Amino acid sequence: MEDSRYGTRTIGAILPVMEKWLGRKKGALTFRVTQVVSGHGCFGHYLHKIQREPGPQCHECGAVDDTAQHTLEECNRWVVERVALRAVTGVADLSLHSIIVAMLGSERKWEAVASFCEKVMSQKEKAEREREASADAPPLRRRRQGRGREPMLASSLSKASGYRTRTARPHRRCRGEGDQAFLIPPSIVRVPWR
Repeated sequence: MEDSRYGTRTIGAILPVMEKWLGRKKGALTFRVTQVVSGHGCFGHYLHKIQREPGPQCHECGAVDDTAQHTLEECNRWVVERVALRAVTGVADLSLHSIIVAMLGSERKWEAVASFCEKVMSQKEKAEREREASADAPPLRRRRQGRGREPMLASSLSKASGYRTRTARPHRRCRGEGDQAFLIPPSIVRVPWR
């Protein structure tokens, strides 16, 4: 049952307002909002579950179990961000269900939650990268080395799909509106089989 904890938490928070959630015209789910809602992110509990941390404790405050809910509601490191979130949403109870209901209440409240998630998760991710890069980090913590994304993407497209893949030249400089230069990153180019 522990493995389904986050799925249960998310479903329990959204299910009572499912119609409103699905029918909303505003509010994009960003990467970091999704991390907080799902519990799959730089949380000690999740990192321990996927065997990237030796234990589930919080690196910020030392709490025994660093979950998404701990980050949202309890961790002392995020008091300032939490005060700003409560000020805009008017929510005293920061349970996931209360946050979801607030997000659905107005675009301003949605943006406040998204801003909280962005600020907090970006800082947690930065700290995680620093721990991974540390010379004395145990092997479990170190950033995994391996193939890049392009070879995996290329191999996922098969001859059966009617396409072969090749990589484009990396970072071509182009001109956008108002003569602003921007870079086109390397990408996968789909070419029909001959």
